[in-house]
Amino acid sequence: MKFILIRDVPQSECKWLKRDYLKGEVLYLYEGATYNCITTRGLPFSEEFDVTPFFELPRNAVASLGE
Repeated sequence: MKFILIRDVPQSECKWLKRDYLKGEVLYLYEGATYNCITTRGLPFSEEFDVTPFFELPRNAVASLGE
């Protein structure tokens, strides 16, 4: 499922990110095993459909594109 960032998510907010993610970027909800490393405040995403690595982004930073 595709999601769009509705606000910037800088590395300063999420220390585990390898880069800043900017409002308007499209990401894919990662549906593979996450081994309990995603908190209840976030969701797992990847930059390509169902491809690792996955990373956590805050739930309040994304909106579903419904695809």
